[in-house]
Amino acid sequence: MRGIVVAFVTALLGACATSQDVSPREFLDEQTAATITIVANPVIFVGETQGPRGLDLERSLGQSSFGQGANRDYLELYGIDVNRMGSHRQYFVIQKWLTPKDSDPRAILELMVDGSMIELRATPEDPRKLGISAPPAPVFSRSSQWWYFPTDTATLRRIAGASSLDASLVIGEHRTAYEIFTDGRAQLGGLAAALP
Repeated sequence: MRGIVVAFVTALLGACATSQDVSPREFLDEQTAATITIVANPVIFVGETQGPRGLDLERSLGQSSFGQGANRDYLELYGIDVNRMGSHRQYFVIQKWLTPKDSDPRAILELMVDGSMIELRATPEDPRKLGISAPPAPVFSRSSQWWYFPTDTATLRRIAGASSLDASLVIGEHRTAYEIFTDGRAQLGGLAAALP
């Protein structure tokens, strides 16, 4: 009997931990007065980028490169909802870990979802005007950069339910392709489910 109780409690705790991992976080941005709802964990993509700057950073972190002259780069994708007095707007917030100095502030995010392309353009607006006073996570390094891509709940749901997902980020003339490193699609689904 004791073994059954222990197994039941363990299964119950495991189920609670799983639901907490998928449920989004919500907080009041005190500087903009917007209510922010954000995924519990981002989708993290990994790709290759060129240049000695990234290579030096990887060496300092003890990371290895995919190939000669290529450096590992990461892209964090957060789903976020900004509620300003009942008006909801959704964004994909992206942090690119290794960004060339003086890179173009405009960016295009290409998401390959089950074989079809979704193209999103970064908003030129200051994040504070969107209702977001600070990025959703710590900045990885001095070479990291954040972008905010307007989206909608239907796109959040589509990506959350995708069986395959890849990303590319286009900055000026430079395009970097990424594949999933840490899968946060369930968290995007949790965010979409929590929205009105």
